[in-house]
Amino acid sequence: MGRQRKEKKRAEWPSGFKARAKSGRQYYSYCDPVSGREIGLGVDLQAALKAVRLVQRRSAPDAVQSLIARIEQPGMTIAEHAEWFLGTHLPSRRRKNGDALATGTLENYRLMIGKAVAAWARVPVPDVDRAMVVAELDRLPAESANRLRSVLQQFFAHATARGLRDDNPVDGTVKRDVVRVRERLGKSDYDAIHDAAPAWIQRAMTLSLLSLQRPSDLCCVRRDAWADGWWSIEQSKGRGHGVGRFRFKPHRELAGAIAQCMNHP
Repeated sequence: MGRQRKEKKRAEWPSGFKARAKSGRQYYSYCDPVSGREIGLGVDLQAALKAVRLVQRRSAPDAVQSLIARIEQPGMTIAEHAEWFLGTHLPSRRRKNGDALATGTLENYRLMIGKAVAAWARVPVPDVDRAMVVAELDRLPAESANRLRSVLQQFFAHATARGLRDDNPVDGTVKRDVVRVRERLGKSDYDAIHDAAPAWIQRAMTLSLLSLQRPSDLCCVRRDAWADGWWSIEQSKGRGHGVGRFRFKPHRELAGAIAQCMNHP
């Protein structure tokens, strides 16, 4: 039994590590796999083993070295990566037309990344796994969870590209179904709201109803857009396709609604 335990112990020694008995003492050595030279390491077994393992660690393949470095030097934290993502990456991103990201888009990114930082601020980037991502997504309603999932997908994709981790923990998560319950506003409801509203809101409601333009676009119309019986308006959603601004001659009712707005600054 004693011999079996001894052989089992030696089987755990690093390759090239040897032991020889001499004058009643045990001496240890290491055989260099490159030169074949045998190097004496004395009689202290633990010290000899530690020295050999350190030498073999230095000569390990790159993949092993990377894992060793990860153990000895914890990776960048989520808060640190978030600082780079928000402060360096997002300001450099451009839309299809070459413009920087809109203020509202940047604010949405900050809000979503803020949720990740709140949950995992001091966690090293490589330590965030899929279960942790799913736990955060499950805290939110479906639509909010899908928005967060989209941002985290980009966030960890850049972490992978920067060499901070080997995979994206958002991969494998599933986009949730969103059920939107919409109820159209009937003409009688519209009339009730219109009658109860202040005069300036009544004019805005009439202009929106007759022009069929988005309220956000109507808010951006300049006063000089109405000239010589013609009206020009820019649609924000068509701007990226080069067809945002158009000019037309309004029908009589719409022209009257425009005139009412022009007469009341």
